[in-house]
Amino acid sequence: MPALCTMALWQKDRTTNLLAGVAVNVLIVLILSLLFVLIHLTLDHPFTLVVAIMLLSFAFFFLASASKLKPISYLLGLIVVFALIVADQAPIGELATRALLYADLFILVPGAVMIVCGPLICPSPATLLMREVAARLRLCATLLEQPDRYQLDYARTTLRAGTSGMLKLLKMARLEKILSKDHLAHLEQAAYSSAAALALTHTAFRHGEIPPEGQDFPQTLRNMAEIFSHNGYTQDVPLLHASPSTPALAELAALLHVFTIPAEPAAQNTRTPEAKSGFFVPDAFSNPEHVRFAVKGTAAVLISYFIFTILFWPGIHTCIITCFIVALPTVGEMTTKLRLRISGALVGGSIGIAPLFSSCHIFTILLLFYC
Repeated sequence: MPALCTMALWQKDRTTNLLAGVAVNVLIVLILSLLFVLIHLTLDHPFTLVVAIMLLSFAFFFLASASKLKPISYLLGLIVVFALIVADQAPIGELATRALLYADLFILVPGAVMIVCGPLICPSPATLLMREVAARLRLCATLLEQPDRYQLDYARTTLRAGTSGMLKLLKMARLEKILSKDHLAHLEQAAYSSAAALALTHTAFRHGEIPPEGQDFPQTLRNMAEIFSHNGYTQDVPLLHASPSTPALAELAALLHVFTIPAEPAAQNTRTPEAKSGFFVPDAFSNPEHVRFAVKGTAAVLISYFIFTILFWPGIHTCIITCFIVALPTVGEMTTKLRLRISGALVGGSIGIAPLFSSCHIFTILLLFYC
């Protein structure tokens, strides 16, 4: 369980890992208080337990879909609901207390690992940001040559993603207070420029625009990507030329020339300030899809609980864990995660059963030999 929690919470950069680990360790106090109250209310009260499981599952699935908690909500729901079920199966109160302490470890161990190991083995957010910029520049170079179907799909997916991921990394880089403001300003402009360059390159590809001879657009893009890959940023990029018949390439050439040059302060002041986003997404209480997702997840948890309770088969109570692990907003993501979960269970079961059959086979041969 701690390993699953760590995998669910682990982030790409060291700063986000550190902040998530601290937040998780703070949340454990609230979770333990909630579990203590719920266990006292539901212990030896089956109907109250079912109602609590239903309400808690719905609340955590709804938060996973309609709030910023996202993967953390799945983890919290898994721990709270699973701890209630394990505590209800305990024959004596002491075991229920032990279950509560184990639930404590489910959070404390991943939080401690993220705080200690995250800064040691994860790259900085600025490094990841420059890798993202380099990846987009290489993708631009590929689009100007002979892209295959997979590269085109990847380009469309990257265009849909926009700059949100890179701006989050930039925000984490500012929190580190390591890079200078000037360096961060260049990286911010590079993030916006890389997204714009990819859009222009994709437009040039769709319109069949061919770079003119003597103006090696792909090689220039790859040279820029190499600089970003080594934790630097481009300066003094030569101005490439394109004919008026290729407007997308002409705009791309002008953009590459000022790829990392920040906008003028006057131009920045004219920007309208973005509205601050709250804890919930804008359509949290107006979009019925969030409620549908929560209802489906709650139904899966209740069906799993009723099956192993009616069959009196407590050994499969970990199916509750699967309900939270594979619960993802889209069918494609959920199917992929469920396929991996089932495949892992089948492989692990086969590895565990194979020695039993081998032992039985050897025992039968020895028995026949001695008889």
